Amino acid sequence: TFTPIEVYDVQLKKGSMLDFELPAAYNTMLLVMQGKVEINQKEAKVKDFIFFTHQREGIYLKALEDCLILVLSGENILEPVVK
Repeated sequence: TFTPIEVYDVQLKKGSMLDFELPAAYNTMLLVMQGKVEINQKEAKVKDFIFFTHQREGIYLKALEDCLILVLSGENILEPVVK
């Protein structure tokens, strides 16, 4: 089975910002692997895992520290997701 996915290794320096959009039909997950970041105006730190279901608006990142974020996004395959 082929399911479209998008994977990004995001590295931001303190004070930098990034806005991006992914397809609204995708489920998107962000894992903060280093540093501290605001994600849509909510603070997240190392090991925080943020889950977006069918995000219709953009995702906005602002680095509060140098940070490394793993972005995983893919088409919904209509099967249960373990959270």
